[in-house]
Amino acid sequence: MKGKGNGDNMSKKMHAVKNRLYAKYGKRCEVCGKKFKANGLTGHHICPKSHGGEITEDNILIACYQCHFEVIHNLEYDSEEYWDLINKSLEHRKESDVACP
Repeated sequence: MKGKGNGDNMSKKMHAVKNRLYAKYGKRCEVCGKKFKANGLTGHHICPKSHGGEITEDNILIACYQCHFEVIHNLEYDSEEYWDLINKSLEHRKESDVACP
């Protein structure tokens, strides 16, 4: 049961971070710029959990499902194309200095 509780806490944390980002950036996909209802958006770990990425506003990019699954997930995390897309998507953020551990 420990794992389930930890997953619930992670899910609650992700939900809280996504809601803050939705409010901050107007419920827009940070990749394509289109506006969506909150249930049409998801959070993408810029630096994956497997590489030490955490659930923080600095490490979560808000994306519509189409951009998340058809664009972002088709790029290798360590590729130049991935980081070009991430940097372009975060240009509107003042604090867009994302780095992985």
